Amino acid sequence: MRPLILAAFCSLLCSCAALNPWAETPPVYVVFFAGTDTALSADAKAIVDNAALKARLKPKAMVQIAGPKTEIAPGYDPKYAQPRIDAVINELIAAGVAKEKLVQTSLTTDDAKVDKSGAQRVEIRILDDAG
Repeated sequence: MRPLILAAFCSLLCSCAALNPWAETPPVYVVFFAGTDTALSADAKAIVDNAALKARLKPKAMVQIAGPKTEIAPGYDPKYAQPRIDAVINELIAAGVAKEKLVQTSLTTDDAKVDKSGAQRVEIRILDDAG
Protein backbone atom coordinates (compact mmCIF):
# COMPACT_ATOMS: atom_id res chain seq x y z
CA MET A 1 0.00 0.00 0.00
CA ARG A 2 2.81 2.42 0.89
CA PRO A 3 4.51 2.12 -2.52
CA LEU A 4 1.18 2.89 -4.19
CA ILE A 5 0.67 5.97 -2.01
CA LEU A 6 4.25 7.08 -2.64
CA ALA A 7 3.84 6.61 -6.40
CA ALA A 8 0.58 8.57 -6.37
CA PHE A 9 2.16 11.37 -4.33
CA CYS A 10 5.16 11.59 -6.69
CA SER A 11 2.87 11.61 -9.70
CA LEU A 12 0.80 14.41 -8.18
CA LEU A 13 3.91 16.37 -7.28
CA CYS A 14 5.28 16.08 -10.84
CA SER A 15 2.00 17.20 -12.37
CA CYS A 16 1.92 20.21 -10.07
CA ALA A 17 5.39 21.19 -11.21
CA ALA A 18 4.31 20.96 -14.86
CA LEU A 19 1.17 23.00 -14.27
CA ASN A 20 2.62 25.45 -11.77
CA PRO A 21 0.03 28.20 -11.32
CA TRP A 22 2.68 30.36 -9.64
CA ALA A 23 5.11 30.16 -12.54
CA GLU A 24 6.05 33.49 -14.04
CA THR A 25 4.57 34.30 -17.40
CA PRO A 26 7.18 35.31 -19.95
CA PRO A 27 7.70 39.05 -20.26
CA VAL A 28 6.20 40.70 -23.30
CA TYR A 29 8.36 42.98 -25.41
CA VAL A 30 5.94 45.29 -27.20
CA VAL A 31 6.96 46.99 -30.44
CA PHE A 32 4.70 49.80 -31.65
CA PHE A 33 4.42 51.10 -35.20
CA ALA A 34 2.97 54.55 -35.77
CA GLY A 35 0.48 55.30 -38.51
CA THR A 36 1.34 53.32 -41.63
CA ASP A 37 4.98 52.70 -40.70
CA THR A 38 6.37 49.23 -41.29
CA ALA A 39 9.98 50.06 -40.42
CA LEU A 40 11.29 49.90 -36.87
CA SER A 41 11.87 53.20 -35.10
CA ALA A 42 15.01 53.62 -33.00
CA ASP A 43 12.96 52.88 -29.85
CA ALA A 44 11.39 49.81 -31.44
CA LYS A 45 14.80 48.55 -32.58
CA ALA A 46 16.11 48.91 -29.02
CA ILE A 47 13.17 46.86 -27.70
CA VAL A 48 13.73 44.11 -30.28
CA ASP A 49 17.47 44.09 -29.60
CA ASN A 50 16.79 43.74 -25.86
CA ALA A 51 14.46 40.80 -26.54
CA ALA A 52 17.13 39.25 -28.79
CA LEU A 53 19.69 39.55 -26.00
CA LYS A 54 17.34 37.75 -23.58
CA ALA A 55 16.65 35.07 -26.21
CA ARG A 56 20.37 34.47 -26.77
CA LEU A 57 20.80 33.96 -23.01
CA LYS A 58 18.30 31.07 -23.20
CA PRO A 59 19.64 28.86 -25.99
CA LYS A 60 16.80 26.31 -25.77
CA ALA A 61 13.99 28.86 -25.54
CA MET A 62 11.69 29.60 -28.46
CA VAL A 63 10.83 33.18 -29.41
CA GLN A 64 7.19 33.92 -30.16
CA ILE A 65 6.34 36.87 -32.39
CA ALA A 66 2.65 37.78 -32.31
CA GLY A 67 0.87 40.36 -34.37
CA PRO A 68 -2.71 41.08 -35.29
CA LYS A 69 -4.44 38.84 -37.78
CA THR A 70 -4.81 40.17 -41.25
CA GLU A 71 -8.50 40.86 -40.66
CA ILE A 72 -10.09 44.28 -40.55
CA ALA A 73 -10.74 45.73 -37.09
CA PRO A 74 -11.81 49.25 -36.10
CA GLY A 75 -8.85 51.61 -36.52
CA TYR A 76 -6.70 48.87 -38.00
CA ASP A 77 -5.52 48.36 -41.58
CA PRO A 78 -4.55 44.68 -41.95
CA LYS A 79 -2.19 45.20 -44.90
CA TYR A 80 0.49 46.41 -42.45
CA ALA A 81 0.39 43.37 -40.15
CA GLN A 82 2.76 41.01 -41.98
CA PRO A 83 5.33 43.66 -43.00
CA ARG A 84 5.52 44.77 -39.35
CA ILE A 85 5.94 41.21 -38.10
CA ASP A 86 8.58 40.66 -40.79
CA ALA A 87 10.46 43.79 -39.64
CA VAL A 88 10.58 42.41 -36.08
CA ILE A 89 11.63 38.93 -37.27
CA ASN A 90 14.37 40.38 -39.48
CA GLU A 91 15.73 42.49 -36.61
CA LEU A 92 15.71 39.49 -34.24
CA ILE A 93 17.71 37.48 -36.80
CA ALA A 94 20.09 40.41 -37.39
CA ALA A 95 20.58 40.60 -33.60
CA GLY A 96 21.71 36.97 -33.48
CA VAL A 97 18.54 34.95 -32.83
CA ALA A 98 18.46 31.77 -34.91
CA LYS A 99 15.60 31.67 -37.39
CA GLU A 100 14.74 28.14 -36.18
CA LYS A 101 13.91 29.54 -32.72
CA LEU A 102 11.23 31.92 -34.07
CA VAL A 103 7.54 31.06 -33.97
CA GLN A 104 4.97 33.41 -35.48
CA THR A 105 1.46 33.56 -34.03
CA SER A 106 -1.50 35.85 -34.43
CA LEU A 107 -3.40 37.87 -31.89
CA THR A 108 -7.15 37.64 -32.24
CA THR A 109 -8.77 40.56 -34.02
CA ASP A 110 -10.26 41.63 -30.68
CA ASP A 111 -6.71 41.78 -29.31
CA ALA A 112 -5.40 44.00 -32.12
CA LYS A 113 -4.00 46.78 -29.97
CA VAL A 114 -4.50 50.24 -31.38
CA ASP A 115 -3.42 53.16 -29.19
CA LYS A 116 -4.75 56.71 -29.47
CA SER A 117 -2.29 57.62 -32.24
CA GLY A 118 -3.25 54.58 -34.29
CA ALA A 119 0.00 52.75 -33.57
CA GLN A 120 -0.08 48.98 -33.98
CA ARG A 121 1.83 46.49 -31.89
CA VAL A 122 3.83 43.35 -32.42
CA GLU A 123 4.59 41.31 -29.30
CA ILE A 124 7.71 39.25 -28.58
CA ARG A 125 7.81 36.56 -25.88
CA ILE A 126 10.78 34.41 -24.93
CA LEU A 127 9.15 31.07 -24.06
CA ASP A 128 10.58 28.81 -21.35
CA ASP A 129 13.47 26.53 -22.21
CA ALA A 130 12.29 23.35 -23.87
CA GLY A 131 14.55 21.18 -21.78
